[in-house]
Amino acid sequence: READDVFLASLVPPGAGAGGTPRRSLFGFERVHVRAGETVQVYLYPALTDFTHVDRTGIRQALAGEYKVHFGVPDTVELGQGYAEDTLRMV
Repeated sequence: READDVFLASLVPPGAGAGGTPRRSLFGFERVHVRAGETVQVYLYPALTDFTHVDRTGIRQALAGEYKVHFGVPDTVELGQGYAEDTLRMV
């Protein structure tokens, strides 16, 4: 069966939810049309600014640590949609 799907990509930064650090940030999305029996590849890349944080004084700084990267939504796996996650270490 043909369907349209929206593919989401997000980052969970180190210290998520504390001190003004977002719990999760969306860095990319793409709507794709998938025909029956077809596989579609989607390429989404975070920008370097996605690995920074603006402190309370308004200065943007690199934010070192472990980032969790999520592609897709885990709740949709049982519906046959893709999901993957990985961890990146920024130094």
